[in-house]
Amino acid sequence: MNSPTRRAAALTIVAAVLAAAIGVHAQAPATFDVASVRPSKPGETQVTVSWTGGVTMINVPLRAIVQFAYGINTPSRIIGHPDWTNVERFDIQARPPQGQSGVEQMRPMLQALLADRFKMVARPDKREVQSYALVKARADRPLGPGLKPSAAKCTGGGALTPAPATASNPDAVQCGVRPGGAGRILLVGVPMAQLAPLISLVVQRPVVDRTGITGNFDIEITFSPGQAPGGDLGNPDAPSIFTALEEQLGLKLDAQREVVDVLVIEKIDRPTEN
Repeated sequence: MNSPTRRAAALTIVAAVLAAAIGVHAQAPATFDVASVRPSKPGETQVTVSWTGGVTMINVPLRAIVQFAYGINTPSRIIGHPDWTNVERFDIQARPPQGQSGVEQMRPMLQALLADRFKMVARPDKREVQSYALVKARADRPLGPGLKPSAAKCTGGGALTPAPATASNPDAVQCGVRPGGAGRILLVGVPMAQLAPLISLVVQRPVVDRTGITGNFDIEITFSPGQAPGGDLGNPDAPSIFTALEEQLGLKLDAQREVVDVLVIEKIDRPTEN
């Protein structure tokens, strides 16, 4: 090989190495500027989760921290986590880089924190899991009193868009989820697809909307949630979520198996503190 050819080959190799290095750097996960991880204090009962200006999680089970990091709303969509992750609780306080404090910006940072401090290795997959289909209780019966077609006016036509009252739109209201407390779900001006994920949080399984009902609704349902995080029992005299759905909304949950996206945990250890 002559000298110009050697030089050209060498330049090609250098360029390839630099391109690979730049690619690795560009794909490096975002991380928090500062983060602390500690086991929760024994006897602690209050649970705190906040994404305001950073991530603060106090007395949160590790399995739930994984759910928050990956935006997973039901434990059944996490496969392979050891039993201790359900009961051992941790305190996490983390500050993101300036200008990157949105929840979706911080989720990858929390994932990186789990990989660093808990040595977590995980991969996405699809599995058939126990789930529920949300359907009408009876096709020949009207909907329940807690499920009413909505007359709410939401700015931009989106059911979850804040709607500030203006001179041209004096009847505008805030659509979406309203504070209801343990054992109560309040929704204003939302499609049925927005109800299913909230029911999923209660029953701890994926819930798929199969009602076939279109349009936006105002929804109110009261049920007995059992022991809620932080020790709040809600309304112990209220019916179960299954009974409440049928009596109050005219809906029901049909058990089924559904192929869903899951997160498979291949490795997770107790953390290194700092």
